[in-house]
Amino acid sequence: MYNRRLKPILLILASGGMRVMEALAIRNIDIDFSIKSQPTKVHIRKEFTKTKVKQGISTSDEATEYLKKWLEGNKNTVAIQINEQ
Repeated sequence: MYNRRLKPILLILASGGMRVMEALAIRNIDIDFSIKSQPTKVHIRKEFTKTKVKQGISTSDEATEYLKKWLEGNKNTVAIQINEQ
């Protein structure tokens, strides 16, 4: 069975070299699709990084494609959500 949420997460993990908790903490506002000629940039908030420093990673074209498809189908939700404290 195809999981529309799992594939974008796995592609972001693979293309960006992120840790699982970093990927699970991504929100819509953390994703920057604005620069058309460059790969999509994902901002990782410092509270979820190992070094506690804000980071940014670039994703592959395939990850961007699946992430956009997933977001289009879930416009009223956050991209990838965890419970925040």
